[in-house]
Amino acid sequence: MSLLLFGSVILFGQSAQLGAKSADVVKISAGASKPDGEGKQTILVTLEIAPSYHIYANPVKNESFKSVQTVIRVHSVAKLRGVMVAYPVGKTVTAASESFRVYEGKVTFKVSIVRSKEDSNPVEISAWVHATNAERNCLPSLLKVKVP
Repeated sequence: MSLLLFGSVILFGQSAQLGAKSADVVKISAGASKPDGEGKQTILVTLEIAPSYHIYANPVKNESFKSVQTVIRVHSVAKLRGVMVAYPVGKTVTAASESFRVYEGKVTFKVSIVRSKEDSNPVEISAWVHATNAERNCLPSLLKVKVP
């Protein structure tokens, strides 16, 4: 499967500044296969997380952190069918005697969709992330990228 690389890149930056967001320490990109004869398409969404930061996995495996787990959504002008997101397991960490799962470094999500045969509109992928570091700088953000 050949992938076309598209996307917006959100650069790493200083997170300790007032008003910083996850977009300052996480970048998003995506590549998509061409839809097959039945309209099935695979999209690979990659998040690159700055060193010393993590984002919360999905599932996070801890009810206390469920509201900050990473969520990938697909938005389209045309109706999509069979939208499925495969979330990687994540790394289990323990802090303050609580265990939970996180993503660090580079993580890729496989998104499967089915388009109508006549649909050639780009789709928008959004990623709700909550980047956090050891100093507990918590940076929520909604990252977006478009793919054909």
